[in-house]
Amino acid sequence: MRELFQQRELIKKEFLKKERALFDRKEKLFKSKDYKTWGCTAVSLDELRAKVEELFEDKQKAFKFMLTEESRVLNEQREELSYYTN
Repeated sequence: MRELFQQRELIKKEFLKKERALFDRKEKLFKSKDYKTWGCTAVSLDELRAKVEELFEDKQKAFKFMLTEESRVLNEQREELSYYTN
């Protein structure tokens, strides 16, 4: 039981560290207002360009389009942490 708790704490610590780093990177990208550097693989640049004005006004929406691969990996880690928590 103690081993599971230690494993969970280790995963949680790594997750929180990566989550903070990803958030900070997205903040920096949002402030730069250069959607071409967002690392969006969910939609094409043309589709992103069509939404860019709306995204520049809403940080939460814009974050969904930023660093999509890194966000996917982080979500997998969130699921792993959830597995150890529940």
